[in-house]
Amino acid sequence: MNSQSPSKSIKSRETEWNQFFNQFHSWQEKYKALIELRKKLPPYPEDKRLDDLKVKGCQSQVWLWATQMEPSKEIQFWADSDALITKGLVAFLVLFYSGLPAEEIAQHDVQYFKNLGLAEHLSPSRANGFYHMINQIKRYAFAFYYHDQQQNQNRR
Repeated sequence: MNSQSPSKSIKSRETEWNQFFNQFHSWQEKYKALIELRKKLPPYPEDKRLDDLKVKGCQSQVWLWATQMEPSKEIQFWADSDALITKGLVAFLVLFYSGLPAEEIAQHDVQYFKNLGLAEHLSPSRANGFYHMINQIKRYAFAFYYHDQQQNQNRR
């Protein structure tokens, strides 16, 4: 699963990930697949392993950092965690959102993740942490989008 292709819209990514998860017949198989996704994460930069970059509200330690690529304006995410399932969950989000423009990420309806049903099969604290990861990704997207809008206004 490599949703990071910049040419893929968020809707096509949703379709791809639905197909990915639907190939498994039990939640146990889905979680094994999630844990395996951690291996697809790009290496997390050691100099970004800072308390300020930790996702607040997660039971495990989760670091999440983002940059905006120039000139495409697509956002690239990096993440790491000290817990296998959490690292798999954040890997899923990184693979899902990396390579998309800030506006598209900011406008994405998180109902998609609720419809997948992952959180229903997590402990309440892990489910809460999963939504904190999504919120942190959206905060990065809003910040980059706002920054871009400010730059565009200053050029006028």
